[in-house]
Amino acid sequence: MSKIVCGLVVAGVALVQAQTADQAFKEKFGRQLFFDTSLSEPKGQACQSCHQAQAGFNGNGNKNVPVIGGAIPTRFGSRNAPSAAYAFGSPAPGYYNVDGEILFMGGQFWDGRAANLIEQAKAPFLNPVEMNNPDAATVVKKVCAVYLLQMRYLYGPQICAPSQTDAAYNAIADSIAAYESSKMVNPTRNSVVGATGAYRVRRSLSGSAVMAWAGP
Repeated sequence: MSKIVCGLVVAGVALVQAQTADQAFKEKFGRQLFFDTSLSEPKGQACQSCHQAQAGFNGNGNKNVPVIGGAIPTRFGSRNAPSAAYAFGSPAPGYYNVDGEILFMGGQFWDGRAANLIEQAKAPFLNPVEMNNPDAATVVKKVCAVYLLQMRYLYGPQICAPSQTDAAYNAIADSIAAYESSKMVNPTRNSVVGATGAYRVRRSLSGSAVMAWAGP
C-alpha cells in the first residue's frame, strides 16, 4: 500500500511540475507576442509600444506625447493606454461595495469594457488607431507563420488550422494575458496579493482613485 501511495505522490508532483513548466512556457511565449512589432499592419507596432517595461508598462516614457500613435503614425486615439502592470487584479466589471459606498469598477481599459485580460488583449490588434489589422484571421496567420510550434505545443496540433481561427485568436490573447499576469510584469505580485486577498488602487472613469479588489 505504501508503494502505491508513494507512486501517487510522485505522479502528482510530476503533474504539478509539468503544469508549472507549461505555464512558464506560456508566459514566455506571451512575452514574445507582446514585444513582436511584426503583428501590426503595417509592421512596427507592438503591445509594448504603449506599455514599455522601462516606463512601468504605462506608456512609452515620453511625457511630452499626450497620446501614443498607432501603426499608422497619423492615427491617434482619444486617450492613452492604462498601465498593463497589475491589471490582472482588476475584477469583472460591476458594482462593488467599498467601505459602504457602491462603486462601479473593474474590467480592462479605462472604461472597463473588456471583462478580463484575454478579452483586452484581443482588442488592440484590430483597433484602427492601434495595431490596425483588418480581422482576427490576419493576426492568426501572422502568429502561426512564426510561432507554429509554440501554438501547437500549448494549444494542440490543430490550433492553426483554417477552421480554428476563433480558437487560435483566443489562444494568442490567452498567452499575452498569461505574460501580463506574470511576475515579469508584476514583480511585487506576492506582496500585493496575499493568501486572503488584498485591495489595490485603481483609477475610476472620473480619474479619482478608488479601491479595487485584487482577488485571492
